[in-house]
Amino acid sequence: MQIDPRLVELARNADLLVHDAQYTAEELQKRRGWGHSSFDQNCCRIVRVTQKDAGIADADVVPDSEAKNGSDRVLFNAAVTLSAMRRLMMTGMVIVIPDAGLESVPAAVARVLLSGKLNRYGGFLPGIFEEALLTLEHQRPLYLLGGFGGATEILARALLATGDERPAEFTAAWHEKNTPEVTKLIALAGQFTRPAEVRATPAALDALFAFIQQGRGKVANTLRTGLDEQETQEPLITRDVTRAVQLVRKGLENQVGLQALPA
Repeated sequence: MQIDPRLVELARNADLLVHDAQYTAEELQKRRGWGHSSFDQNCCRIVRVTQKDAGIADADVVPDSEAKNGSDRVLFNAAVTLSAMRRLMMTGMVIVIPDAGLESVPAAVARVLLSGKLNRYGGFLPGIFEEALLTLEHQRPLYLLGGFGGATEILARALLATGDERPAEFTAAWHEKNTPEVTKLIALAGQFTRPAEVRATPAALDALFAFIQQGRGKVANTLRTGLDEQETQEPLITRDVTRAVQLVRKGLENQVGLQALPA
């Protein structure tokens, strides 16, 4: 399914796009005009990362007609492409939009993380974990709103801990137990040709936990928040949405020059 070029133009240069995703593609065929879209029409599809973009060799690309056959190659290519999408968000890319030409997608200048799946996810890592790792590696500001649960809360708790203890959620064994597909992906990473930029689960978790250890006791410095240590730690635990937003805005104003709201 292609994106309507009118949607692309409508969304162009928007600071925030909230996009409905009520139906599957099949359901949408019977409900056109009802005022809702399908999940595969959502804004993320505007920036489509192909298997080729992900570094998968032509001989290993899965045709669209076979994308739902559940094979090992489909599982592996989907994980590699998902990792590539997250990586390209940090570096920027140029994409081709049907009927609209080339579009430059700038790199993310900062990232705010909230909630997120910790198990039964797709890919080599929980999305929140991989996005946090890439943000830290690219030395961009990272704001963790840990008070609202999910994988972000696990990251926040790990950063606020002391000593060298490694929580179970940062081990491959925990993920293999709680997300069975991870076991297969780890095995496939040793069998199939993997793009150099893509790490299998154990190596990625090691890299993420290294940042966790580095950040213990100096969270503000590691996360590059533009806030002092106390202000940086507050969003890690608060459930006050207003206060969390205030602190994130303050940090972004300091770090990336986000324009302050009028008084």
